[in-house]
This record gives sequence, C-alpha cells and structure tokens, in this order.
Amino acid sequence: MSEPNLPRVIDFTGVVRDHLDWYNSYLPAPENLFRLDRHAFRRYRESQHTVNDYQIFSTDMACYINVRREYEQEFQTIACTDHTRLRFSIRGGAELPHFCLELQLIDSNPGNKQRSFTIIWTAFGNKGFDVDRPVNRPNQNPRQGSIHTFSSRLQGVQFLWTTLSTGEAARCRGTPNADNYTITWSHSEVPYGMGFDLSVDALASFPSDQNQAVGIFRQLLSGNMQVRVITRARGNLLENWKFLAAMPMPTLGPFPLYDCRYISGGTWCRIDTLPAISDEALINHIGVRQRGWMNNPPSFVTPAVLGNLIPAIYHFINERHYEVIKTVGLLREAEYQRTTYCNTFNGSYTFSLYPLSTVHGVHTQGVDKYFYAILDVTTVRLPSDVFVENESALPEPGTRVTVSQQASDGNSKETWLGTVIKLPSFPSHIRIPSSLVAIRLKRSDQTPTGGHVLEVSGVVKFGNEQSAIRQARQAIRYVLYGDHNLKIPKHNYLRELLLAHNNRTIKDELPVPAPAAAQNYLDSIRTTLNDQQIAAVQEGTTPSTCYKNYVTLITGPPGTGKTSVSAHIAAFHRKWRNPMLIVCGSNYGLDEITRKILKLFTKDNLGTEGIFRLDTELGEDVDNQMAPEMAHTTTETQRNFDSTRQSLRNAGIDPKFLELLRFSVETATAETDKKLTKQVSLGQHILRRVELAVQLKSEWPQGTEMEKSEMALIWNLLTYQISLARRGSLFAESMNAELTLRGPSELFDDPESPEDVLRSLVTSYKRAWLEIQQFYLEQASIVLCTASTAGRKALRRFCPKIIIVEEATQISEGTAISPLIRFYPSVKKVILSGDVAQLPPTVTSVSRNEAYNSERLSLFERLLATGVRQILLARQYRMHPSIARFVSESFYEGNLINDESASRQTPEMDQFMTRRYDVAPGRSHFVSVKDSEVWRLRNGTSMFNPKYISAVTKFVRDLCAAKCPPEDILVLSYYAEERNLLKKLLHDEFRLSGVDVMSVDAAQGREKPIVIVSTTRPGRGNKLGHVADAHRMCVALSRAQGGLIVIGDEGMGGSANSRAFQLWRNFINLHKREKRVIYLNSPEDVLWKILRVPNNEGFEKLQ
Repeated sequence: MSEPNLPRVIDFTGVVRDHLDWYNSYLPAPENLFRLDRHAFRRYRESQHTVNDYQIFSTDMACYINVRREYEQEFQTIACTDHTRLRFSIRGGAELPHFCLELQLIDSNPGNKQRSFTIIWTAFGNKGFDVDRPVNRPNQNPRQGSIHTFSSRLQGVQFLWTTLSTGEAARCRGTPNADNYTITWSHSEVPYGMGFDLSVDALASFPSDQNQAVGIFRQLLSGNMQVRVITRARGNLLENWKFLAAMPMPTLGPFPLYDCRYISGGTWCRIDTLPAISDEALINHIGVRQRGWMNNPPSFVTPAVLGNLIPAIYHFINERHYEVIKTVGLLREAEYQRTTYCNTFNGSYTFSLYPLSTVHGVHTQGVDKYFYAILDVTTVRLPSDVFVENESALPEPGTRVTVSQQASDGNSKETWLGTVIKLPSFPSHIRIPSSLVAIRLKRSDQTPTGGHVLEVSGVVKFGNEQSAIRQARQAIRYVLYGDHNLKIPKHNYLRELLLAHNNRTIKDELPVPAPAAAQNYLDSIRTTLNDQQIAAVQEGTTPSTCYKNYVTLITGPPGTGKTSVSAHIAAFHRKWRNPMLIVCGSNYGLDEITRKILKLFTKDNLGTEGIFRLDTELGEDVDNQMAPEMAHTTTETQRNFDSTRQSLRNAGIDPKFLELLRFSVETATAETDKKLTKQVSLGQHILRRVELAVQLKSEWPQGTEMEKSEMALIWNLLTYQISLARRGSLFAESMNAELTLRGPSELFDDPESPEDVLRSLVTSYKRAWLEIQQFYLEQASIVLCTASTAGRKALRRFCPKIIIVEEATQISEGTAISPLIRFYPSVKKVILSGDVAQLPPTVTSVSRNEAYNSERLSLFERLLATGVRQILLARQYRMHPSIARFVSESFYEGNLINDESASRQTPEMDQFMTRRYDVAPGRSHFVSVKDSEVWRLRNGTSMFNPKYISAVTKFVRDLCAAKCPPEDILVLSYYAEERNLLKKLLHDEFRLSGVDVMSVDAAQGREKPIVIVSTTRPGRGNKLGHVADAHRMCVALSRAQGGLIVIGDEGMGGSANSRAFQLWRNFINLHKREKRVIYLNSPEDVLWKILRVPNNEGFEKLQ
C-alpha cells in the first residue's frame, strides 16, 4: 500500500506544558454545596462531573432557536412543543470543545421511538483564527457581551444572561422572568450533522409541524448562517461557557488527545509518537484529572485508572476525532506490548537442543547448524494491573527468537537466531511433552555436535515487529482520507459507517431485493436452513447499493449456525465465480469455517480447487506485508543463480532437500487441524506443485502461458533456495533474522562481499516466494486468513467481491478494517458475523491506555449499537436444552430457541452420571470440591488448583473407561498454567492425546459432545479474577453439546454484587434445586503423585 496524502507531522508536546492551566483546568462547585456533609458532596460530584469526564462535560438544556442566512432579514424559529424538543449543550471540555444542538421529534404513538437530529459546531478548525480572543481564565466570568471567535464554525459568539419574557418562556418550556442565557453565533464553514440522511418516505411520515421544524433545522447545514439560542439558565452550562471562553489562541493539542487542535503556522497534524506514560507533563495532567477539583483539596472522588479516562466512543465528530482516538489506542497498545507484554516470556532458560539432522535423518550441506530447542516457557511477573489476570498466549509459529549464550571464552556472547515453529514429529524414542514450545535455531558457532542432544543455558528473547498494529494505523488513514493510487475514494462507504453520523437512519432503508440468481439459490436451500439463516444468506448474496447496505451484521448465540450461513454464502459465490475473502480472529475459527466449506462444497459437487489458507508458510515475516523491496542483484548473485540453475538441470534436485522444504512448511503453520492444513494451505499447495515439477522436469506441460509462468516461478524459487542452502541458510526466517542482526551499516560497502551476496540472494528468494504466492492467489476463488495476515503483499492481485469476517466481536476495530479497506475497490458486500455476549477483543494495555475503552470495543459491537442492519439467529442446534436453558436466560434474555435435534445430543451422559453419583438425571452438573488451594509458579502470574486438576483427570479417565471416545471430550481451564499441567497429565502421562485441552479464551467457536470446565479459583474472599468475567462464562458454558461438568466450589459466587458473581450464584443454585451437584471432598492428588507438583521450591500458594 502507498502512503495517503497526509499533512506534515508536528510535535508540540513541549508547547502544551505552557498551557496546562487551561488543559488541566477545573470546574468549581457552587458555594451552597459546602454546607453538605462529606458523603453528600461526594455523591454530588459523582452525579454531576465524574473523575472520568469532568473535562468531557456535557450539560443539555431545553431551548428554542432563531435561524437565518446572513443576507436575510427575518429569523425562522423552532420552539419546544408537545411534539418537538430542542436541546443545547456545550460539550467536549479541553478534549474536543464544541456547541451542540439536538432536535427531537416526539411520536404520539407510544410504540414508535423518537427521532433525533444533531448539529455540532467545533471550536477548532483550519479557518477563522485571525480574530483575537479576549484573555480569560477558566474560573472567571467572561465579560457580558464580549465577542469570541474560535473557528470558522464558531464566529462572533456572544453569551448573555438575561431573563425570560412570557413568549420566550413558552417557546423553551421555561418560567416567565426566570434567568436565561441567550447565545448567538455565525458560521461560514458548514457544521457537522448527524441523523439527516433520511429517505423521502421516512420524512413524509412526520406530521407537517415536525417536517417544518426539520426543514428549518436542516438549513443550519449550509454555510454563512446565523444562530440564536435562548435557553433556561443552569449553573453548569455557564461553567462550561467560562471554560470555553478561556480557550487559548492558538489552541494546542491537549493531553491525552494530542492533536485535535489547530496549530498556528501549521495544519492538522498526525500522531506519530505520544508522550510516554511516565512523561512529567502527562503525569501532572492525569494526576489533576484523578484528584478532581484543585480548589477543594483533597478530592472526595476516588481516582480512576488511566484506562477509564475516556469512555467508549460510538459516534465521531469528524475524521480527526476518529483518528486521534483510534491512533492513541493503537500506539499505547503497541508500546505496552513492546515494553511489557512481549517481555512476558523473555528470560533465562535451560533447555535441550536436538540436531535437526538427527530428528529428521537428513544430512545435507548446512543442516548441521540447525537445531530444535524445546522450552518449557513460563511467564515472568508482570506489573500489578488488571491484565495479569489474563492468560498470556504462548508465542505462536512465526515469532522471532534470539538466544544469547555466554561464549566459551567467558567474555563475549554468542547469539543464535531462530523462530517459533509448530512442534515437529520426533522419532519414537524421543518423548517430548506436548505443552512445550519448539524453536528452530541456527547456531552461530562452528562447534561440531556429532548429532548429539545438547543441554544449554541462555537468555531467550521473543518478539516480532508489530505489523498488525502498523497495518491498522495505515488502514485508518486510508478509510478517512482515501488514496488515489489504491483507488480508494475519500468519501467511501466505510468512512460513513465508521463516523456513524447517519447509522441510525439505516433502519428506514428498505431491504435490497435479491437478484434472480440469488433467489433461485435461496429456494434450493430452504429445506436445509431455517428462515433466519435464509435471510442471513440473502444478505450475503445481494450486492450493496449504498453505504447503508454495504455491511450486514449476522449475530447469534452459540450453536445458531453463523458459520453454516457463511459456508452457504461461500457456496453461492463459488457457483457464480465471485472471489471471496474470509477473515477470522483465530486459527481455530479458520479451522471451523474451512471444515464447513469443504463439507458443503463436497456435498454440492462444487470442487475444492482454488481454496487457499494463509498461514506463516516458509517463515514469511513482517517485510512481506509492507511496501515492495527491490532486489539489489550483484554480479556474484547472478553467477550463483546461473550456475545453480545449470546444475539443477543436469543433476536434478536432491530429495533430501525437498524433505527440508516440507519440514519448513509443515512446522511454520499454526497448530490446528492437520488434515485441513494439508488440503487448503497455500504453502502446502506450493510444496505439492514444486514436488510435481521436480518429478516431471522437462515433461511439465507447456501448452499455455499460465503453465509456462508457473514452471518459471517454481524453478526460480528452487534455484534461489538451493543457492542459499549451499551457504548454510536453509530456512527463510533465519535468513531474515541473520541479515537484520547484521545491521544497515554493513549494506553494500562492498557489492561483492559475502555478506552482500547473501543479502542479495535472500532478497531475490523472498521476491521469488512472493511472486509464486501471488500467482496462485490471483486465481483463487476463496482465500481464508486471520485478520492480522490479510494485508500481505501476496494478496495484492487478489480482488474479492465479498468479505466475510468470522468471530468479528473478537477483533479490534483497527484490525478489522484493515482487510475491508485493503480490498475496497473490488468488494461489493461485507458480512460481519459474531456475538457480543462472547469474548471481546483482547487489549493488554488496561491501565496504560487512555483510549482503552474504545480499543476494547469491536467494530461489530459499535456498528450494532449505532444502527447498522443485523440479522439475528435465535434457533440453536448445539446444546441439549438442559444445558441451553441457563445460557439462554443468563446471556440472551431467554430468546434462544432449541431445535428438536438438540435434545438428541449424547444420551449416554445421563446414565454415566446417575450410576456413579447420587444426582438427578440431566446433562449439566456442578462439582463442588472442598478446601481447594490455588498455586502458581514463583515469579509467575498464571495459576492452578491441584484438587481441581485431580477432579478433571478423574472425570476424563472415568468417561474414557466407560467407552467415551477421547476425541469427544473437551477440557477447559481459565488459566494457562493449569491448562499446561492438565495437558501433561492427560496427554503425556495417561496417553489420552485425543482429549482437547485448552483455555476458555481459545475455545470460542469450538464444540464437543462433553465439556469439562475447571474454574481454578474457589472464590473465597470474593476473589475470582477473570473467572468473574461474564463473557468468558458465556463461552465456557456454551461449548457442550450433550454433557457439561463444571468443577468449582459451591461458595464461589460469594456475596459480591457484580453481574458475574450473581451469575455464578444462579448457576450453582440452579443445580442445587435440580439435585445435580456432586460433592468431592478429597479427590486423589494425581498432580503430586505423578509430577511432584506443587512443591515449595518452585511454587507459591496464593492466600
């Protein structure tokens, strides 16, 4: 992607320090409040101006307005009536100061909702700053009748306080002779309007007096207008005006929204760097906000954490408002991950090095330098904030790794480079626990190993460049400002939806009729899908005509068939040869949608060719997602290429080299369904074509230009790969890491030096790999990938007509819009599928991010809340009704409908439980374990409960002994350490590798006949951590089809009043009433008996 046309960057952090009296100003309380006692005063403050928003104030007052164009003599009036309301407010504080008028139309029919129209005049802009402003301070009354000009939208502003006449009082619903404010201003630049994009039919439905009011109000969206507002008096409105009147000129960017303001001599500026959280001026600003009003110390308001300073924002005033909020959130998240979260696993380790030649039995040139390092990765202690409760996901395949080991001379350090890979298949005599992390390393020293396993110690550092965050920032700019080179217009559909000025009018838009071809397809599947699913499929088969129907949301509880709907949409577009991009928040989610698509396509004889899934094949790194890199081909590089190509023609390719290539592909993909991976992985497809080319040689068909191009690309790739292999570089990721380590200062000092020949070969190889990917993807009918990989250069020539985003509620807004804007020129429809009751996006910078609340709000949830069209699926096919009842009542207001087929799930579960325990028949059971304790690794953050682990192990072994297939069982834990220990016991000790063991967070989208949930924490002292998160609880309790067993403590609901605590109390009480609670007092301690865990040396008990 090219860079959009954006204003220059201006760093004005230092200038802001001189204006903290305005940016950090306070709102003094009325004097009569000092007669209140301490608690009453605190309650007043909390109700009027909370710590979170006392600078983002908003006081709405009923009013009436007079409107006229500058060249007209007479004013037109809109008054408050029984059917029309007008409200005026001064909003935004130092963050985004503006005037706001809202017109509300009241429908006399109680069944109809009121209409509202909003106009905003911002006190900042690119024009109108040539007029001096009076010098005021925030806590002083501006002079009566003084004139202020803030921007081209707020010119000649006067704020007068007088008394209401009889006529004025009637028009603003006030009292004659009562105090009032009269505010007048004009604007030359058009203000911002929201809610005006109504259809003719919608406007015609209003009564004539309301229609007239809307017509007058709409005139304010023209240039060169004058406005006069007469409103009843209220102290807070005057305080807000005093603050606004003191706005400095020019108004510089405040903390924490650093660039919302005009800068004299400059223009709108981008955010590239933020003041650090530790910056003195920022600490001062945040401290003032947390302490409250400085004229009444000490504050009676409890300070808020930084992450709660800015409430979640659903509607944005303009592009800059959106970019500031979203960019601050992204940059804070990136900084936190770089400095804290990414260091979670960094530290000193002692580990085994297995020679790659020994594991795979391959002994080609250069292979003796490569090893598999097997690490028992543990987290280090993180800062004391909310996020330490969350599980830190283990480093994924593709993550770069650097290992530093003290050299044999005792002075210098040896640095080894590598990447995290999927755990490879080891020979049967080498037992490797499944819970460990595998790293492929290239040793820098030349010490021969003789094929023996080495035990080494070193400092291990994990970390990738944050490509997803960079892509999200770039995507935000493309959406807001467009890009001519990428054919993205500035006023695109996505921009309209993201600003959400008119989303609430979408409900008035009539649905677009399905094309004839789509209607025929819908008729053919009516016996397969229910009516709601048919409606959802229709949305995905009908192209958009405007921004209002460009995006459709498919929302539904667990088991309602959201993925099946996506698969049927894919089938329609497959038949009509419309390319599709399917994006998911996780690799497990991709597994599920891929499985459904392949099954449906096979049943309908649609074929499966041209379906590709992007993983991290061949160590593709962040560079492959950015701008094209030009190869610097040296003379030596060309000679190497020519000689290697000639030798390949004469002698062919060593089969052992292809074995290494296969290992590289297979270990670079995420640990998901192996069969699916081989069937649809792009890397696997390329590997198969390479092997076929090696086998056929000159017999490769050459009848078409396509066949000739493919052959040339394959042999280019092989030639560069083998040229590098002869120099000891066998795997792409180690090449990239090695060249990065050399540093830019060494580039091309000597164009024919070994280092620069290697760099040139690496660049040429990467280009050959990119070109062969583009070759296949350009012809693809369906491409599946995670949201973070959708911006790869390999997809540059792919032109999808439709995009489906699965698990959309788990994907942050910035990440979600990356693929949507990247393919905007070709896309005709976007479908977002998700469930807001399940997991939201993961944001790690909880207490280090001013925009945390907005960052944690998914695009799906925000569009749903602002009015974007949704199709709700309510009929569920997964859970037995006795499991679904609690889920429906607790998370979906009782709206779940059980399909008849759900009652037939796992009938043997009743017999299994009633024969062994004194419980009533049922499919859902709660197991209360008495006097359990919670432990963790010393200096670790994740937790485990030995008795809960023993209980889970007991139920799994009993079920398997009763002939339940291990593959039918899913074990869930809330904490990573407990999950790892359960894996060691079940997979490695009891050889039950078919049992799935995963965290609750990773289980969204999964389902199994029987699910066993360990809640880890017994909850004594009201401490449940993130077990008390309602979203996670919804996921944990809705995975089971026919049998649910929850391990916990009957007192874990405690007495706390939060929703999640109440939900756990309700869940336990329900099972008590139905006599489906099992009491386990002393389960056998298998954890200590087998693994000698926990022990006092390496673990600590939590009090």
